[in-house]
Amino acid sequence: MLVNLLGAALVLAGLLYMAVQALWRGRLSGRSPARRALSDSLEPPGRTGAFGLSQNWLGILMVVAGAVLLLIGAGADQPG
Repeated sequence: MLVNLLGAALVLAGLLYMAVQALWRGRLSGRSPARRALSDSLEPPGRTGAFGLSQNWLGILMVVAGAVLLLIGAGADQPG
């Protein structure tokens, strides 16, 4: 039971960490709102590297470790 709770907490903490990191970096595009209306594309013209592996490795590691703990906890709860 404790392993399941720790795994769930790690998954949630990892997801929260990655979300906060993306928001902390600021805008995903480099244009101002006034210039965005002139664009014919939905692609952000400026920086788009907010979701890279190098920026989110700690959050991904926490999610993977939590998933492993959840699988271990699920296996330990099986009868037999």
